[in-house]
Amino acid sequence: AAGWRKQKLQPNAPVGDEVFLRRAYLTVAGRIPTYQEATAFLKSEAPNKRAQLVDALLDSEGYTHHFLSYWSDVLRAQSVGVAGSTTAQNYLNFLRDSLKTNKPYDQLARELVSSAGTCFDTGAIGYYMRDRGMPLDNMANTVRIFLGTRLECAQCHNHPFDKWTQMDYYQMAAHTYGMTGSNGLSNPLLADAFYGRSGKKNKEMMAGAGKKDMGKAMTEILRPLRYNTVLDQTDKRTLRLPHDYQYSDAKPKDAIEPVIPASFSKDGKITREDMKPVEAYAQWMASKDNPRFTLVIANRLWKKAMGMGLIEPVDEITDSTVPSNPQLMAFLEQTMKEVNYDMKAYLRVVFNSASYQRAAHTQDVQLGEQY
Repeated sequence: AAGWRKQKLQPNAPVGDEVFLRRAYLTVAGRIPTYQEATAFLKSEAPNKRAQLVDALLDSEGYTHHFLSYWSDVLRAQSVGVAGSTTAQNYLNFLRDSLKTNKPYDQLARELVSSAGTCFDTGAIGYYMRDRGMPLDNMANTVRIFLGTRLECAQCHNHPFDKWTQMDYYQMAAHTYGMTGSNGLSNPLLADAFYGRSGKKNKEMMAGAGKKDMGKAMTEILRPLRYNTVLDQTDKRTLRLPHDYQYSDAKPKDAIEPVIPASFSKDGKITREDMKPVEAYAQWMASKDNPRFTLVIANRLWKKAMGMGLIEPVDEITDSTVPSNPQLMAFLEQTMKEVNYDMKAYLRVVFNSASYQRAAHTQDVQLGEQY
């Protein structure tokens, strides 16, 4: 309300039950209500029937399915691909189960960023397998998704429009550089089961069939087992600057230690002897002490509910970014912390607010216009 007064704006009128009913179903479950559902709600005389509807929808399978579509977009999940359909499906199953069990968002983020093992151990490895062979690109996606900042330009040179340097990029990427996707046949026991020691079994198999046909058969047999493993080698693999590094703070091909750049945070070196670099990074990134982490998820879910974020774009935040309503943004951040990143609890606050229950804005929002 203070924001409206400051901008000399009049709020839209509250909506009736019919509009709220349709809106709630579309927002939470991704569908309109059935005739029976609509009739039951509209005939109800319970004073808190809107809050009851919100609770029922958030606890429904509709929420899981609808928000799985949303998070699959954000986290770039695929129904096929991810270098192998087995990992792809297990990645989707991991996201689906996380939503169904209402896993706290900070826990979800840490599990994704520190995931290692096979897709049968945890589908979360799909997060790294999605960028198999591209660890520097993966770091850019991590920072964009969870910290709302775009670093892509700094991978090749100092950012022309922001404070990020190429050194900043490499220092950040050094935390996760050793997260490597494997084809799943690097396990010596598994390889031996198919090929035998010194290839003896393979030679015997080849003797009874054409080499070309046997090769095709083995490819089909092994297809479900390909690219199903992510190895955590962040304490063993060293990231080096590119051969054409051109700045005076280091030389080309210099080894880079994992450090949180000063232009992003004052935390500096967060690695510990008892923790692999990627684990330390995940703990730092998804901490309540990391203001950018809470800001981004609070703004993302506000946009999901309301259609526009208090910060736009949601993943291009800079030091000069100011929310359209700073007081409201601060309240939403605090709310997210108080519910300990319980996304349903946070959404319940938004859906029960007077803001969500006002009439929709019916015109396009022009660039620079107060909204």
